[in-house]
Formats: sequence, structure tokens, C-alpha cells
Amino acid sequence: MAARRWQTMSAGKRAPFEAEAALMAAIQNSSGLLDRRKNLALVPGYDAYFSFTKGKSAYSGVVTYVKNAVIAPVAAEEGISGILSKTASAVKGPDDTTPEALIGCIPSGYTTEELLAIDSEGRCVVLDFNLFTLFNVYCPNESSLERRPFKLKFYEILKARVEGLLQAGKQVIVVGDMNIEHKEIDHCNPKGAIKDKGLNAFGDHPARKWFDSFVVSNGSMVDVCRMFHPDEKFMYTCWSTVLNARPANYGVRIDYILASEDLMKWFKSCNIDPNVMGSDHCPVVAELYDEIYDKQKHVLLDEINLKEKGQRVKVETPRLCAKYMAKFAGKQQTLKSFFTAAAQSKATLGLGKLAAEGSTANSIERSNDTRIDADENTDQKKDTSSAEKLTAKRPRKQLTKSVQKKLNVSKEQISPPCSQTSIANFFKPAATTEESAEVPQSTSFGSQDAPIDLDPLEISDEDIKVTTNKNTEVTSKWNALFTPKPIPNCNVH
Repeated sequence: MAARRWQTMSAGKRAPFEAEAALMAAIQNSSGLLDRRKNLALVPGYDAYFSFTKGKSAYSGVVTYVKNAVIAPVAAEEGISGILSKTASAVKGPDDTTPEALIGCIPSGYTTEELLAIDSEGRCVVLDFNLFTLFNVYCPNESSLERRPFKLKFYEILKARVEGLLQAGKQVIVVGDMNIEHKEIDHCNPKGAIKDKGLNAFGDHPARKWFDSFVVSNGSMVDVCRMFHPDEKFMYTCWSTVLNARPANYGVRIDYILASEDLMKWFKSCNIDPNVMGSDHCPVVAELYDEIYDKQKHVLLDEINLKEKGQRVKVETPRLCAKYMAKFAGKQQTLKSFFTAAAQSKATLGLGKLAAEGSTANSIERSNDTRIDADENTDQKKDTSSAEKLTAKRPRKQLTKSVQKKLNVSKEQISPPCSQTSIANFFKPAATTEESAEVPQSTSFGSQDAPIDLDPLEISDEDIKVTTNKNTEVTSKWNALFTPKPIPNCNVH
């Protein structure tokens, strides 16, 4: 099985998935990058576990890719301290009710505020693989002396967390940008580094002293690459882009794969891969044996994956996995979805309007039929004059015909589902007096305040003549008003 350490992944750069590694770690991944490149979160065949900075955008962040057909973590966390898993409402399982267990324990001697501040920059993802716990870290850079205390505290908490897991019987692998050159062999210009930092010796830097205490022979972690290449020079993993120093291999080694001593029997090789471009860092690659013999046969995947009756047990993917993010799980609505929904509903709105009109018309017909029948029964039981109570006497056939005429309108004649008047309507000829008189503007059935006249409106020739004369008179007055005055004659004529 191959484990790969990959550095900065920027938008527009290719991802290293063609390497077919079971584990891949990357740093400097911002949440904005996922907005631009969704394919970095949902990689076919891989599960991605991200941690982003909680403040500065595009400042820091890490991601670990796991080939889900080969291995699967049983737990996942953000941060090196574990405080985010304790304080956040992160849960796993489809019902979102089962809390995720903490991986190891939270280091003591620190306040909650200190731990939250350390883990606020998205610098670590922790995955539990049964056989070992994997830390993917992006340690802070000492950009100024004011930044040094934060950097050293990050180291201290990382060491405390790792040692706590080792004391609990777990094995640990730490991969990442440690942002420190351990020995002079790891720096292209060690004398210049001593002078720039005002040191007496290369190893006097507080970060290097901490690194000495973290790895053997003073600590419990092994620098795997140096174990396979103890004296090899120029094994640099990072180069200055400002100086374009990579072609001359003028760089530093600040990227590491560190493993607890009991895991070293599984490592087959470890080396850098400087020929892989796409970043100011290059990958550090480690390969593990598929099986080893330690008094008995041990199969790597059997040690990592849970098994029952010889079959791999499928574990629930931890909720930190990118596929559960709202933007990728289909739970977050985008602006585009509103327009898509509107276009789909508009296509069916016309037929829906027709059906609604038919339903309303049938309801009106049934209501009026009932009311007419009730009024007829009332007339038979009560002897009252027509002046005291008036009822609608419209024949049922005439109402049914009117409703049926509306329901028989073809689909092509249905107006679009929009209440706004088209500008073309203003240029259509106005309806004639006879056409406008066929259908009343409003009808109130069953009103007891005034009699209802359902007969067509009768207009006599005299009414039309009076209206025409009145219009002619008004028109002539307006014409006289705007008619230009005649030119006056000169005095001699």
C-alpha cells in the first residue's frame, strides 16, 4: 500500500490522484477553492476530509484523501487538540444522533480558549485507522518573532496529543509541513540561517530543539525518510518561487513522514518525488508492505479494516467527510435552483389554470343549482310578494352552456400565466358596443338588495344616435380648438 504526502494544491493545478495511492494528504486548501472546483471534494473512488481556517480566507487548510475501496477510517476529527470534536455538534450516522467518539484525549494544562485558538486555522485532520492514527498537519510558519509563541504552542499540543495516544497503546503517523529544517543537511544555506536568526548554532532555534525532543533518539517518532536515507544530501522538498530556486535545487526539507517506532516494520520505502510539479513543494512518498511476518503472518488491510468471519465490515463514513457537506450533499439550495424550479412550474401552470377554472366553474354551477332549487322550494312554502323577496330565475341550461363554453377553450387560446397586460393589447381595436354588452362585467347571484336582470342588455337605435351625435359634437369642438388661425390680410387689400 502506498501512502503519499502531497503539498500545496492550488486552483488550476492538477490533483495527484493518478498515483493510485491509498492515502494522500495535502495542505493550503481553502473553502473558496471548493466553491470553484467541486471535483477536489468529490473525487471518484476517494473520500475527502477537510479542515478549513475559521477566520482568514485562503490562508491555511488541510485535506486527507482516502481510497474507500481499500481502507476506511473509523473516526475523523479536525484540529490537533480534539477540542473541536468535544465542543462541536459533529455527529455520525444517517440519523445524525450518534456522537462521534474522541480520538484519544484532550491535552491537559491548556484552557479551552487556547485550544480553540490553536485549532482555529484549519491546520490538522486526524483519522483513526485502527492500526494507526494519522495526523495530517500544516504547522505555522515563523513569519515574525510575534508569531513564534503560537508556533511553539502548536508543536507542544501536537506532541502532547501524540504521546497521549502512544500511552494508550495506539500507533501514530504524522505527515505534513512541519515548517522547520531539522538538521543542517536539510538546509541549502545553514550558515545563512544561523546569521538571519541571530543564533550561535543551527540547532539553537527553539523549533529545532522541539523537533529533537519529538523524534528519536530523544522522542518516540521516527523520521521515516531519513531512516531510509540517513546521509543523503539535497533531499529538499520546498523551494522559493520568488527566486525560482527549484531548477538549481536551492531549497529546504520541511515536509516529513513521522511514524511511531512499532510501525517501522510495515514501511517498505520512503523518498521524495521532486519531479512532480504543480507546487512550490514536492511530494514525500512512503510505501508499506501488504503483509509482514512477525512470528506469524500479518496482513496490512486486515489490521486496518475491521473484519468479521473473514469479511470486511463496512463502517459508517465519519461525518467530517466532504460528501456530507451541505453544498455537496444536495441540502444547500443555489440561486440556479430557483430559476430551474420556476421554469419547470411555468410549463405546467397553463394546464393547471385550465383545470382550476373548470373546477371553479363546476363548483359555481352546483352552488347555483342548489340555490335555485332552494329558492323554488321557498316560493312554494311561503306566500310572499316579489317586491319583498327576489330570487334568480335564470334557466339552468343557459348557465350550463355559459360554463361549458369556458371549459371548451382550446389550450392554444389560454393566455399565459401572467397578469401583466401586453403592450400589443393597447393597439388592438376596441370591442364594439354589442360585443361588450353580451357579458356583464360582474354578476352577484342571490343578492337580496336589488333585483338581478340576467337578460341581454337592449340598446335602441335612439341611444346609439344620441351617443354618436354627442361624440361628433365633442370632436368638432376639439378640432376647432387646435385649428390654426387664418393668416390675416395686409392693409392694402
